[in-house]
Amino acid sequence: MSPPRVAGLVLAAGTSSRLGAGSKLLLPVRGEPLVAGPVKAALAAGLAPVLVVLGSRAGEVRTAILEAVGGGSGGAPADALRFLVVDDPSRGQGASLAAGVDRLAGDPSVAAAAVMLGDEPGLSADAVRVMAGAWRPGGPALRARYRDRPGHPVVFGREWFDALSGLEGDEGALRLLEERAGDVREVEIGSDAPADVDTLADYRRLVEDAG
Repeated sequence: MSPPRVAGLVLAAGTSSRLGAGSKLLLPVRGEPLVAGPVKAALAAGLAPVLVVLGSRAGEVRTAILEAVGGGSGGAPADALRFLVVDDPSRGQGASLAAGVDRLAGDPSVAAAAVMLGDEPGLSADAVRVMAGAWRPGGPALRARYRDRPGHPVVFGREWFDALSGLEGDEGALRLLEERAGDVREVEIGSDAPADVDTLADYRRLVEDAG
C-alpha cells in the first residue's frame, strides 16, 4: 500500500497592498521571482500535487512560476503543479486557504495539505520534508517551530478540511489553530524562520541578507 499523500498548498493570491506598487511575488530574489522559492521547496520535498492559489496578476505570477520551475525541482516533475485562481483576492488569506483546501478535498488521494506562504522565498525543502514526514493519519495538525517563532509549513489532515473551508479574512488559519490548540503539535525545525516579505523595506532587507 502506498503511503498517504501530503499535498502542497502555496498561498499566492494577495494584492501586495503594503508594498506600495507592483506584485511582491514577482520581485527578483537570486535571479528568480520571489514566489518561486516556496513552490520549488514543495516540489523538491516530494509533495504532490502542489497547488498554488493565485489572485492578483494571476497570469503573470503563473507564468513566472512555470518559467522558474522549468522541468521540475530536485527531481520532482513540473506537472505536479496545479493552479487555482480566486475571484476576489481582497477577501484575504483565509478565503484563499479555504478555496485551496476545497480544491484538494476533491482529490481522494490527498490525505493532508502542507500550507505555505508565497511570500517566504527562503523556505527550505528540508523544512517542508521534515513537516510532511512527521505527519501521521489521524494525528494532530503540525506547525513548524523555528528557533525564533512558529511558522510554515502547517500540515492539516483531511479531518481539518471542513473547518478550513469556512475561513475568511486575513488571519488565515491562526484563530483556528488557537481554538484547537490541543489538536496541534509543533515540530522543531532547528533554524530561523524564513523571512516573509510584506513591504519594500522587507524586500530590501531580504536582498541584503542574500548578498
